[in-house]
Amino acid sequence: MRSFLVLVISTFILTNCQSLTDTPILDSTSEKIETLSVASVQLINVGDGQSEVIKSLGMPNIITKSTSGNTSWVYDKVGTYFELVEASTDGGLRLFGSRRETGTVTKSVVTSKTFIIIVDFDEKSNVAELSYRYTQY
Repeated sequence: MRSFLVLVISTFILTNCQSLTDTPILDSTSEKIETLSVASVQLINVGDGQSEVIKSLGMPNIITKSTSGNTSWVYDKVGTYFELVEASTDGGLRLFGSRRETGTVTKSVVTSKTFIIIVDFDEKSNVAELSYRYTQY
């Protein structure tokens, strides 16, 4: 009887642990990064409500309220991307009998990208103005 009870408890624990490993973990930051794009901004129209904006862009990073009572939402995505670029050299030009070695040169390239979206709402919480800026340097 005791071995049967240990077997049942062990099976229960192993089965539940297995279901936890199969459950996907949702990372809200990676989901947000995927939804912020020029295409998702272009789906928003003047007059849309806040719920439509949330469906397209997710929750904003910053919410501000003006003195007149109108709300503005700011979304910003900033990323720095590193890339290693390899280039092969063929020896190049020889001047006065000098020799240059052939080989591979590795260079790191750093690119920064920013994407800022500002959504201004009117007194009825509908989109009054929409602006965005995308930069890469």
